[in-house]
Amino acid sequence: EMQGDAVMSGFEQPTEFLQQVMEGVHQLQGVSDSTMSHGEGWQFIQVGRYLERAAATALLLEAYHEDLWSHVERIPEGNEYLEWMGLLRSATAFEAYCKVYTADLTPDRILEFLLLDEEFPHSVRFSIDTVRDALEAIHGEGGKSRAEPLRRLVGRLESSLSYSSVEEILPWLKLATDMNPQYVDAYRVGYYWLSRLHKPEDARDFLLEGVRNNPGSSELLFDLGTLYNKDFHDANRARNVWLAAWRTWQARDTNARTSVEGKRLGDDITINLAHLEETAGNWPQAVRYLEMTKQTSPNPDAIQKQIDDAKKKVTGGE
Repeated sequence: EMQGDAVMSGFEQPTEFLQQVMEGVHQLQGVSDSTMSHGEGWQFIQVGRYLERAAATALLLEAYHEDLWSHVERIPEGNEYLEWMGLLRSATAFEAYCKVYTADLTPDRILEFLLLDEEFPHSVRFSIDTVRDALEAIHGEGGKSRAEPLRRLVGRLESSLSYSSVEEILPWLKLATDMNPQYVDAYRVGYYWLSRLHKPEDARDFLLEGVRNNPGSSELLFDLGTLYNKDFHDANRARNVWLAAWRTWQARDTNARTSVEGKRLGDDITINLAHLEETAGNWPQAVRYLEMTKQTSPNPDAIQKQIDDAKKKVTGGE
C-alpha cells in the first residue's frame, strides 16, 4: 500500500496514473515487436499477451451479459447506448466496430464483433488465432513434446470460434446445456438469439427444457412469458408464466431479492404484468402491479405517474 501511495504521489488524478501505465504497456509492446528477435522468447510473449486479451474480452462480455442479451422486448434507452459504447471503448473497439457496422450499435453485432471478428486484434477469435500461431512456431523450434498438449487445446478452442456468424454458435449453447443442465445463462442466451433469428418455436422449446431442468428459475420463466407475449401473442399464457415467475421470485431469500439483479428482475416481472392488464382493460389490477413495481424501482416518480394515469382509468377520468 505504501509503495502504491509513493507511485501515485506524482499524479493529481488516478486517470493520469492509469494513462501512464497504458502508455508504458504500448511502449513495451512496440519495443519488443521492433527490436527483439522473433524467436522462442518472443513467441512466448505473444502467447501470454493474447491469452490475456482473450480472457479480458471474455470477462467484459460476461460483465455486460445482462445488458446485451436480456430484455429483448425493450426498446433501448439513451443510457444503454452509452453503456454499449463503453463496452466497445473498454476493448479499444469503438472505431474498429464503426468501420465494420457504422455507428449502429446493436447487442448482436457487438457480440459478433468482439467474439468472432478475425481481423480485430482484441477479439477473442483473433487472440486465439494468434496464440495458435505462436504455439506452432514454438513447436517448430522446440520439438513436439514441449508444445503438443497446448497446441491440441488451443486448436480445439480455435476450431470452435471459426464461424461466420453468431447463428452457428447456437449448437454450442445446446451442447453446453446438455453437459450442464443447470447452466441457466446458456438457456437465456440461446433463447435471445433464436428469438432474434425469428425461430420462436425453437426458442420456446429451448426455454421449456431449461425450465424443466431449473424449475425454480425466475429468469427462465420471465423469458418464457416474454416469448409467449411478444412472439406468440398469447396474453393468457404469458400472464400465467409471469405469475409463476413472480412466485418463484418471492420464494427467494432476502439477499437474492434485494440485490441489483434481483430488484431488476422483480421490477421486470411486475411491470410486464401491469402492461398486460392495461392492454386487457383491467385497470385496478394494473394499478396493483404498478404499486408493487414502485417499491423497488430506481425510477419511482415515473412509476407513480403511470399509477396516477391508471387510477384515472379506474374512476373514468381523463
